[in-house]
Amino acid sequence: MARVGSIMWDASNGWNGEYHGQMKAGRPHGRGVLRDDADGDEYEGDFQNGKFHGKGTATYGELDQYDGEWKESKKHGHGVQSYDFGSAKYDGQWEEDKMQGYGIYSYADGSMKCGKWEQDKLKLELPREEVEAALKASKRAAQKEHAAHKLSYDAGLFDLLKNPKYSAHRHTVSYGKRMANVNMQTLASSTYA
Repeated sequence: MARVGSIMWDASNGWNGEYHGQMKAGRPHGRGVLRDDADGDEYEGDFQNGKFHGKGTATYGELDQYDGEWKESKKHGHGVQSYDFGSAKYDGQWEEDKMQGYGIYSYADGSMKCGKWEQDKLKLELPREEVEAALKASKRAAQKEHAAHKLSYDAGLFDLLKNPKYSAHRHTVSYGKRMANVNMQTLASSTYA
């Protein structure tokens, strides 16, 4: 059963700090935030077995940001990385923390590189329209996968709230960016199929 808590955590790949969010078996699992006050980095998103996994946003200090899919605490799937306050941006596919697959790298002056990337390097230039079509399909697949993850995390939260320990009271529950006023007694007696 998932619970909400806080812990000092090392999510690997250079990420460690204070975690607050859903937990399972004493480690981050579900939605949460990992903050490293030493360098200002912050990750907000999905965790699985203590690692970034699913959809999330990482902010590196105040300069760079990545919003997209993660696997084993590495950028993996579709994502958008902005650099130096947005002076450059890569919108595309990632694998093992590297630009890999279809992507568009845009610069502040309006110029761009479009095509297939391998290990952070443009290997094959392609027309922008072709790359945008491939990215649109990639984004749709990512949204479907994220929706499935979100349902499984929500189910864990509802299991937690049905616990008789919480059922005799009325609480306001904060879950990610959603707020809900919950009658715990009603929730504990209901069933979710």
